[in-house]
Amino acid sequence: MQDLRSQLVAKLGATAPPEDPADETLTAPDPLGPTGHLGSAWFVLLRETLPVGGAAAIPADAKLARCQQATAQAIKALKKSGRGKEAKALGKLRDEYLARRAKLAWGLVKSRFSEAGASEKAYRSLKQGDADPERILVALGKLRPEDLRGAGARRLRELLLR
Repeated sequence: MQDLRSQLVAKLGATAPPEDPADETLTAPDPLGPTGHLGSAWFVLLRETLPVGGAAAIPADAKLARCQQATAQAIKALKKSGRGKEAKALGKLRDEYLARRAKLAWGLVKSRFSEAGASEKAYRSLKQGDADPERILVALGKLRPEDLRGAGARRLRELLLR
């Protein structure tokens, strides 16, 4: 992996992302906020990779959805131009970042559930579904703890996923 990383850095002329993605901290004041992704290794590599194959460059303050869209376009363009290893590295950094972000969001959801006295079973039910943890966090912010306490999994699903 080290050799691939050094080749990628040499080819792109960029600085290397951290060796262990788990060591990379989410550096924004609010890691789940609208600018939480701007300090990630994925965003840095994306900005250095674009423009490639007709894909437009993205601004320094691009939103998360725009970065995901640009990554998909860049991966497609990189593969088309025969730079599959670079495309794979970019996709891997994106996937790792999004997984860390989701893990952080689920951790916050779990802590808010336990603070409110909601059941562990209801939390697991939400997590097993295909619910977006960031959307659930927003919905939890609008509810009072009394609304969560004692509510079953079905009722919580109705409250949080409307």
